[in-house]
Amino acid sequence: MKITKFLVLALFALILSSCHDDIETNHPDSPSQDSTLSQDSTLARWQKYLGKHFTSETSDQFYWTNHSFIYLSSYHNFVESCPKEDRISYLKEGEYVEFFDLTDSQITMRYGINKASYYYLSTLSGGKITDRVLYPYSKLYLRQEIEIPLIFDFDPNYPHTFFKGSYTDQCGFIYKCSGMILSTLHICYDGVYYRAPFPKLREETYYSDELYTPEYFLKDLGPLSYSFDKSTLKSNRSPISARWNSTLWEGEYASLMPNLADFLQLLLGIPVLNAEEYYTDSGDQTKISIENVMRTAFPGLTQKKVILYHKDSPYGYETQDEDFGPLDKALAISKIQDDRICILINCRNLSSLEALKPKNRLFYATVLRSVLSEDRCHFEMHYEMIDCDFNDQSKEREFRLTLEDPQLSRNILEYVILPLVVENRQAIKDYIRQDAELSAHAETICSAVDHIEEIFAATTDLTLGYTLIEHQWHK
Repeated sequence: MKITKFLVLALFALILSSCHDDIETNHPDSPSQDSTLSQDSTLARWQKYLGKHFTSETSDQFYWTNHSFIYLSSYHNFVESCPKEDRISYLKEGEYVEFFDLTDSQITMRYGINKASYYYLSTLSGGKITDRVLYPYSKLYLRQEIEIPLIFDFDPNYPHTFFKGSYTDQCGFIYKCSGMILSTLHICYDGVYYRAPFPKLREETYYSDELYTPEYFLKDLGPLSYSFDKSTLKSNRSPISARWNSTLWEGEYASLMPNLADFLQLLLGIPVLNAEEYYTDSGDQTKISIENVMRTAFPGLTQKKVILYHKDSPYGYETQDEDFGPLDKALAISKIQDDRICILINCRNLSSLEALKPKNRLFYATVLRSVLSEDRCHFEMHYEMIDCDFNDQSKEREFRLTLEDPQLSRNILEYVILPLVVENRQAIKDYIRQDAELSAHAETICSAVDHIEEIFAATTDLTLGYTLIEHQWHK
């Protein structure tokens, strides 16, 4: 009888111990196991992964564990939390993972996607634009393939080999991976990170004396306001910066307006577009300008932190991510260097544009056509912060962006701005002839409007940009 009881207890213990091999928890390696890990045993344990090509068809051999120690304070917390926190995900079709270059201190992981996928602009433009543009490579953003060196680390309290590594691409996006290995591989792809290029912004505080009231800390960069001096025919300021030269800007055109960019700024600010064709709620506006549509599409960024108060004590807060306006969910903006940024547009996340009016959707489609292509889901810009005296609260600092690739400037003028000018050419000329100040030069300016396609075709130099300003909030 004693032997029978012993056998029953032994079988029961065996059944309980086998539960640790459940794939859903992916925790077969308990810290209580009596084993000693050396560098030699680390090399041995990697052998069943080394040199293999893992895909969605080998999910029984390789899968991601969606639990990382990056956000934990110690390996102890990580190992102990694995049974309840582990969740697994498999490689998707077309994805692959390989391990190579094993040494006693690291191994390199290659993670890639076999094929590219595309977004067709006909979806957004109602069939008027048939171009397709590249989707980001899912979890890999700009890269179709990355290689991350996984650096080993050891804890004397555990037999596991812990590892983590990162890779930074040419545009400043950082790809991270971490995990551990004992008898099986516990590996987490931690995702893509990037440094925001925007400077430290001033904060404005709002607070009410009522109970349970929030305190708001607001930070903002918004488009520079537009102003054109019709008496001198020169631009004072505009959110769209421009440097433009053409061999056909000569004679009476150049005599009247020596700077071709001033002519462009004049056209950008004339209110000839029907507001109701672009916006559901256009307020009191019946006519809007091209510049107005562009600033609404790219309103800069706003960040807000809310601290909630119960009586006189704060009891919680919520910090919002930077908000970039209508394209917010589709944008990832990374700092490359102190004067260069990368703007990635993920066209998988354009659902916010579906409810827009057809003309506004077409506008966005022309912008995407201008800055993206079949081979590129991102573009680069130079930037600089003007008036960086952060302590001078009386000054508003400008964040100036210019397109790095001259071809993109030509594309925006050709595909976004010129079609709107040509479509509304007669309305533009009527406005000029009826304006008290512009009418004195109507013949010359209207002639330039009539020949704008030829002027553009003779372009020798063109650089476009966008200027944001740090708005000073006032109570």
